[in-house]
Amino acid sequence: MECEPASRPMIRSRRAAREAALRALYQSDVAAVAPGEAVEHVLCEISLHPDSQVLVRQLTIGVETELGPLDDLIRPYLASGWTLERLAVIDRCLLRMAAYELWHLPAIPPKVTAHELVILAKKYGDESSYKFVNGVIGQLIAHSPKSNWDPSETDESEPEAASEADSASLPDVLPAVEEEEVEEGSEALSSLAKIGVWTLRREGDQP
Repeated sequence: MECEPASRPMIRSRRAAREAALRALYQSDVAAVAPGEAVEHVLCEISLHPDSQVLVRQLTIGVETELGPLDDLIRPYLASGWTLERLAVIDRCLLRMAAYELWHLPAIPPKVTAHELVILAKKYGDESSYKFVNGVIGQLIAHSPKSNWDPSETDESEPEAASEADSASLPDVLPAVEEEEVEEGSEALSSLAKIGVWTLRREGDQP
């Protein structure tokens, strides 16, 4: 697929990369688009730094390649009577991305995975999505290779999150929702606590 020359500066942000990967996986799931084609379509619509493009491809192609094993990791933590097929597409894609990061991207801290994917659930899911996604990711972390995370293994190269304007440049392939304006690293989104497993609580949430 040939892309038009970029007309804006390249974005170097793992949040933008995760969002692009989510959009590619959504296309693949809903429209039965081949993952590789979906990735290239998304990357044609946003000017991502080559480092960020690598993560988009890692997540999208990785999730599709490991789809069966990833789904097997997720199923035990769904409520009784629920299947992956019954989940909202956004929630299903985010949980698969979480499982892939936890089992296949060893340098990314588990709390970063939880933090970033819950933000995307808040942006694109329904009003209860982020709580559901947070709960399942917490269970995944507790049983993942990162359950006893050593901070010395942290990948310190996590670039600053994309701005609202950067995110707006992504292709409109997911449901449009209002995005709460919260700065990266603010108290509302960084109140992570380890209570048996990593979890993310937002201000005002009930325990």
